[in-house]
Amino acid sequence: MLLCYSQLMVDYYRNTRKQKPQRIIMFRENIPWDNLRRVSCKEVRALQRACVDIEPGGNYRPGITYIVAQKSHNTRFFWEEKEGEGEVSNVPPGTVVDTHITHHKYREFYLTSHPPNEASTSRPTHYQVMYDDNNLTMDQLETLTHAMCHLDARFPHSVSMPMPSTYARLAAER
Repeated sequence: MLLCYSQLMVDYYRNTRKQKPQRIIMFRENIPWDNLRRVSCKEVRALQRACVDIEPGGNYRPGITYIVAQKSHNTRFFWEEKEGEGEVSNVPPGTVVDTHITHHKYREFYLTSHPPNEASTSRPTHYQVMYDDNNLTMDQLETLTHAMCHLDARFPHSVSMPMPSTYARLAAER
């Protein structure tokens, strides 16, 4: 993995006429819950080493934010249409839940970024901020994440996962 990150950073550096990113925000998906801490720590360290290795002297240390996105959960949100009548519907796209049901010690949120399929229930994506030395606020992270869900060139509407994560998965499958 270190080789992969190092090579990607060197390629980026060369292809952008020796420009280096000031901040790196990495979306990662589908890490098993029991390996979440171990995998995220290993990947963040590999990314940090890749940044240090980009040029002689090793003084390049951009801010890194590492966010894990999970779809494999059973959490659903519903909008109560009329009080007392019991009618419920899906929450509108763009709905963020970051209090009450999230853990008080961790920086996490649920985002329903996409419209539901016909006659189905929308499934929010659970995001957990595993590392952040960019010191982004939760509002900044939520807004950025929602904006990234609108960048899929294949669909005219928002999708459930941020595009960097989706495109990385599609490239890996090929």
